[in-house]
Amino acid sequence: MSKAKNNIETEVRDITPEWAGEILDRHYKRVAEGKFAQRPVTKGVVTRYASDMTTGDWQLTHQGIAFDLDDNLIDGQHRLEAVRKSGKTVTMMVSMGWPVGSKPGAQNGKANIIDVIDGGKARSIENMLHIHGQAYAKNYTTAMRFIARIAHNGITPLVTFSSITWMLDELELKASVAKIMSQSNHISDFQGRLVGPLAFYYTAHPKKALEFSNALFNYSGGKGSPVTAYLNWDKTHRRLHTEYKLRALSACIRAHHEGRELTAVHLNREALEWLSGTNPKLRDQIRARIPRNR
Repeated sequence: MSKAKNNIETEVRDITPEWAGEILDRHYKRVAEGKFAQRPVTKGVVTRYASDMTTGDWQLTHQGIAFDLDDNLIDGQHRLEAVRKSGKTVTMMVSMGWPVGSKPGAQNGKANIIDVIDGGKARSIENMLHIHGQAYAKNYTTAMRFIARIAHNGITPLVTFSSITWMLDELELKASVAKIMSQSNHISDFQGRLVGPLAFYYTAHPKKALEFSNALFNYSGGKGSPVTAYLNWDKTHRRLHTEYKLRALSACIRAHHEGRELTAVHLNREALEWLSGTNPKLRDQIRARIPRNR
């Protein structure tokens, strides 16, 4: 434990689900009674943190749990909720004795300590991949997000930095993405919504995936081909929701796989489920590691 001159004490502590629950119950009671003010909990953040705790990817950092002089929880409610949700004991920094910051809004024209916590710019997954030397970090992140969506049949997945790097490295999807992109001479063609599904398909049917991506990126599909059908559809449906874009591309990939001509693109879920099932082992690995975003 370390102690500063102003009596702020900080220690590294194992946070159990039971202790997290006790702190949160007391915290919410004080908020409900108007004794303390705190921002609402964002469920997606809790789920993301809990996912990292469940998979063992949670890391000890200087950011943890903080209490003010009145023992109010001024920082860490999302982390504590994640501990409770995951049921895992994790190690965090716990800091106590900070100036009281329990009153809502500014006091005497000055901000409270709680007004300035977490006010900085958060690092995106792309930022973190870039720090780790990943070229075209944004492109690879987008492709991985779409692959995770495919595994969940179009439902938005809860991807994190650790799950993205796991997909790229341990599942060796970086090689599949690179192979699909080798069909084009223009990096501007790297659209995650196209490359992701084709990279997933490539893991099971490499020859057919390369045929489709080559025709797609070089606009060489003949009349009645699934590639041409997709390109024509895409011209007038760029603003549709992501799931419908996935359904459209999946339908065209399936038609190409089955050697059928395609004059109209049908946006049924069946084609997306078919694409997800072309590599059931990969699909199930991703589902087990990356939960749906609820």
